[in-house]
Amino acid sequence: WRFTVSPQRPSSGPALLDVSFGGERVLYELSLQDAMAAYSGDDEAFFYSDAAWSLSMLSASLEPGVDCPSGATYFEAATWYQLQETGSAVADATRAVPFYPTCIFEWQEDHTIWRHMQNTEPPRVRGLGRRTLVVRSIATVANYDYITDVKFREDGEIEASVRFAGYIEARHYTDHDTEAGGDAAAHESLYSSLLRPGLAGPVHCHIAAFKADFDIGGV
Repeated sequence: WRFTVSPQRPSSGPALLDVSFGGERVLYELSLQDAMAAYSGDDEAFFYSDAAWSLSMLSASLEPGVDCPSGATYFEAATWYQLQETGSAVADATRAVPFYPTCIFEWQEDHTIWRHMQNTEPPRVRGLGRRTLVVRSIATVANYDYITDVKFREDGEIEASVRFAGYIEARHYTDHDTEAGGDAAAHESLYSSLLRPGLAGPVHCHIAAFKADFDIGGV
């Protein structure tokens, strides 16, 4: 594998450019473009476009041993968002500072590319371990952490994925009869998990969108 890592775009995070396998280019660009969160509700349904917040600039440097394993290499980028004690941020491009939001490392996976046991005496097992090159970036957007991995495998396979961490975004509801004459908790339970009286965790979904600009046969 051969490619260029652009470790941080201000709104959408890392991009991988000019990706080649075995000396042949297969992608002009592979990059995360946006992530959307849609929260359920009646008149309180709402939606986030997280690239509008920034899928990079509100983050911090990756933590060795937590975010990336020992031996990982870290890529430097610049951020001009200064985080505040209140949880907000102030943007000032004249005060840009370096940070390390992306890492790359090799990973020996727990399954093989192929394996077979020959039915002989004694039996013979042959196979090829799956050694993978991982490019990882983690963006924090308010209460969520987006863990983005792009995995390059020895057989030419590319896997792009986003996993989520952080904590739930909850909302308050008033435990009394609604204007329609129903019970507020029963009404809220149509859209949420009730965590305790007056506090709900709305059912929601996340969608992550990648750009994959392929080069197939030079086209």
